[in-house]
Amino acid sequence: MTNALVLAAAPNNGRLAAVSPAPNEALIEIGGKPIIRYIVDALLDAERINRIVLLGPAEDLSVLFLDDEGVEVLDSRGSVTHNLLKGCEFLGLDERVLVVTSDIPLLTGEMVDDFISRCGPEGDFFYPIVRKEVCEASYPNVKRTYATVREGTFTGGNIFLINPSVLPKMAKTMDEIFKYRKNPLKLCSILGWGFVLRFLLRRVAISELEARVSDLFGVKALAVETPYVEIGLDVDKPEDYKLVVGLLGGETA
Repeated sequence: MTNALVLAAAPNNGRLAAVSPAPNEALIEIGGKPIIRYIVDALLDAERINRIVLLGPAEDLSVLFLDDEGVEVLDSRGSVTHNLLKGCEFLGLDERVLVVTSDIPLLTGEMVDDFISRCGPEGDFFYPIVRKEVCEASYPNVKRTYATVREGTFTGGNIFLINPSVLPKMAKTMDEIFKYRKNPLKLCSILGWGFVLRFLLRRVAISELEARVSDLFGVKALAVETPYVEIGLDVDKPEDYKLVVGLLGGETA
């Protein structure tokens, strides 16, 4: 079995504030219920998920779930990395943890089970990738960020599977990458200029990306191709919100 950790701490102070007055992005309503409810329902429906822990504003999140649902809530403090460490320590180190963001309301239990089933027994960090042609066939008008490698052009997902015992050794590098996520020069220096140049020239294979990430974090990292676009279809801007409202029901603000 796999435990689930849902990151639900993002305040609603960005572009989505234009469509909802909710104080937290996870509390933005679609079809009469908050986005976080869709995420939790998917995890409850999944056969491979054991415990479900939410990291966010505990006072606001706790009231959304019944006691017999078994959803646990931890109040979030500090950085994303700090919260990941806190959540994994709370869950324990004996089972893998599926980390899920709280902005992918089209997620289903079937998608969760399928992704976990594609992650083999050997590995510390598993990250989903989806082919561009699959994305465009399903949602032709959705703008995604893509990367091209030898095997094709892919986008990433908003979940990942991790062996929680390796998270402490990943923490420092994760903090650096998050800190410099908007500084391309600094990110390139972390990844290595030679590797970045080969990547820009589209000469890097998926296996080489896996090896570079593995070396960077000191773990065994693997990319997992999935056919489910919804794993990466996050609601982080008004046009995403309108699309998902159209699919799930309700009225836009």
